[in-house]
This record gives sequence, structure tokens and C-alpha cells, in this order.
Amino acid sequence: MIVWDTSALTACYQALEKGHSRALSFLKQRDQHAASSFILLEGTSAFARVHRHDSARSRAAIAWLEEQLIRFDLVAIDNTVLSRAKKLAQRHGLRGADALHVATALELALIVGRRRLHFITFDAEQARAAHAEKLRVIDPGA
Repeated sequence: MIVWDTSALTACYQALEKGHSRALSFLKQRDQHAASSFILLEGTSAFARVHRHDSARSRAAIAWLEEQLIRFDLVAIDNTVLSRAKKLAQRHGLRGADALHVATALELALIVGRRRLHFITFDAEQARAAHAEKLRVIDPGA
């Protein structure tokens, strides 16, 4: 299982992004893909901001995001995930969104096992926290 954060997924769309090809190759794998349900909001926001002066490009990017997420298992942000995210934010000094993504990966690791799960992110702070929590991390930009 590959658990995605927003930075890695949006990089798949943006060809000029460092690590684009590597991230896209992971997206094309037949592995099970998962993410926090928050990825839809955060990805939509990212694309809307990047393309704020070109509504057609913004709509195209957001449509691409929604199309990709059809194949994903999206994990709801429930009280368990929020509680874990809060602890991660305190322990590692993570931003809220980053803590949500790592908390989601940890919840899924309880289900599928840590050996069967990879967490993919471009965010260095988030990657360090995920490593500290014993997750297997992929940094496509490395």
C-alpha cells in the first residue's frame, strides 16, 4: 500500500516539479493507494492557488486530482486520526495538515502492517516525523 500526502500527489500533475517522473511512476503502480480524505481539499486548494489567474488550468488540474482519487482508499478524519495527529504535531512540531497525513498512514499501518505500507511525501519535516514513527518513507524528489 502506498499512502500519499498532497505534495507527492500534486507533483504527479506538475511536470516541472523535481521528482515528477518518479512520483508519477509510483502513482501508475497497481499497488493499493490511500490517503487522508483531507487530500482532496488540500490538493484543490494547491491547484486553485497555483492557477488562480487561469481558471481553465485550475479546473483541469482539479479534475485530474478528482480522477486520480477515484482509485484511492480515502480515510476519514475521525476522532482517532485527529487525536493521533495532535500528538504527532506536539511530538514533531508538524503543521496540522502534515500531522493528519502521517496520522492517517499510522492508522493504515495498524490495518495492513508497517512492512506492507509506504508513505510518499516531498515534505522533509513530514518525512523525518514519519521515519521517527517507524514508517517506510518514499521521497520521490531524492
